[in-house]
Amino acid sequence: MYIAMTTIAVGAEVANEDSTVEPLVTIPFRSDQSGNSKGWEPIPSYLNPNSEKLAKSDDEDTWPLNWPDKMSDETDPGWPGSWNGYFGKNQFNAEQEIYYKISDDRNFESGYTY
Repeated sequence: MYIAMTTIAVGAEVANEDSTVEPLVTIPFRSDQSGNSKGWEPIPSYLNPNSEKLAKSDDEDTWPLNWPDKMSDETDPGWPGSWNGYFGKNQFNAEQEIYYKISDDRNFESGYTY
């Protein structure tokens, strides 16, 4: 048996600003005629711009400078220099965790930025 390129596909009908409704399907490896991605893309602020790797719990060089989802922490906004673990700040319960956040925000005719 051979299995390749398993993925998450999401479809919906989206109401535009002019009240028209259009179908929207997000799957990987899809682009428009200009080559713009119509699939899932990493959210840049959850990646270290100086690394080509995903954020890994055992490699601080892959962590972003701040975690965008932790900016509301009153005592340590953004948790700089800390791991955003599944069980909380600097909780290392597994040998290795990967933190990867994706979005299909750019899957629109005009496109949106993060």
